[in-house]
Amino acid sequence: MTPGNPIRPDQIDPLRSIQPTQETEEGMGGNFAEMMQPGSTKMSPSQAPSPMNILPGTNPVSGPSYETMQKGLQVSQNQISDMQAQAQTPNLRIKPQDNTLLTKNMTNANENLRTVNTKIGVEPGPHPKALDGPLGKFVGLINDGSNQISSAKQQLSKISSDPTSLNPAEMLLVQVKINQAQQQIEFSSILLSKVVDDFKQLMNIQI
Repeated sequence: MTPGNPIRPDQIDPLRSIQPTQETEEGMGGNFAEMMQPGSTKMSPSQAPSPMNILPGTNPVSGPSYETMQKGLQVSQNQISDMQAQAQTPNLRIKPQDNTLLTKNMTNANENLRTVNTKIGVEPGPHPKALDGPLGKFVGLINDGSNQISSAKQQLSKISSDPTSLNPAEMLLVQVKINQAQQQIEFSSILLSKVVDDFKQLMNIQI
């Protein structure tokens, strides 16, 4: 079957340039000839700015500071105070898996706080001993965490006036460890609060 309007070889002029058709111009999103004029502000799709090109200028990320360190430690200290109060709930009973999770998180938090104190020139002291009661080990850990935070806050206040106390790499490491401890303490605080609420609800139902 012969296609309609065939092009014969003798009609092809190799020296004639290809002219854009109306369909081509429309496909380019505008008049092709106008786009090719000097000073034209129109761009083809391939020339359009990418999302990365239209983002605002990069803002410098604020580095670690003694102020941000103190704020992070204060938040953790407040949460530890809440946990110390909740752990004194009379006749509190806790599931073994919850106790294990609480102990694990506070152990990790304290190790981060001990690293902080070592880096800023404070002796962390011996690891805490477990106290009596179902939450004895956990209570010992939160008490130790409170002591580590108090020591770190006092030392940071002392060395904050001396810019040579910590180099930028050391300050960054201290800030990272404080942030990690803060997250772990926050998780423990939320979990303990839920455990205590569930226990109180259970006791009310039984009564």
